[in-house]
Amino acid sequence: MSEKQQPLYSEQNSQRHEINIYRIDDTLIKTFPAKPFKPHRNNYQAIIWINAGRGTHLIDDQLYEIEPNTFMLVTKDQMHAFNPKFGTLGCAIRFSDSFLDSATYHSTCKYSLFNNLTVNSVLQVNETEKPSFETLVRQLLNEYKKDDELGKFGIIQHLLEALILKLDQLKKNNLPANTTRTTRPI
Repeated sequence: MSEKQQPLYSEQNSQRHEINIYRIDDTLIKTFPAKPFKPHRNNYQAIIWINAGRGTHLIDDQLYEIEPNTFMLVTKDQMHAFNPKFGTLGCAIRFSDSFLDSATYHSTCKYSLFNNLTVNSVLQVNETEKPSFETLVRQLLNEYKKDDELGKFGIIQHLLEALILKLDQLKKNNLPANTTRTTRPI
């Protein structure tokens, strides 16, 4: 499929739509209105957390296995196709650049984490680190689902910033000294 034929999925709207957080489960896989299993590009960044299940994720012509305890990073305009199998559980966080630009966001981290994703599009979390990542993801999802909007997006911005900082740290710690690739394409 040529670049012009690939659909572009976008978040359109106010602050509520500058970020979208949702649980990945069998219901979502069956009913999601967009077709994430077909190659497409997004106009937003995406952090996908998989804590159970299997499948594949095509990211810029590299096919990766979906594995438990894994984060997948997809930057704006990056071509990808997400194909979880039934029984896959996790969370997807999609956000625009402007959502974090209005926070006290450390921009060098943003450009470090979402830069050169062919090096680390997929980050495996070990059992020691897993609880702190799960806590941050759960807090983000719970805060996003709240009806009370007072201060909600400021809290989400800071929780997302903390998650991104932790992921950036994980990415840097997983880079071997003289290697440029640590992910395992299929």
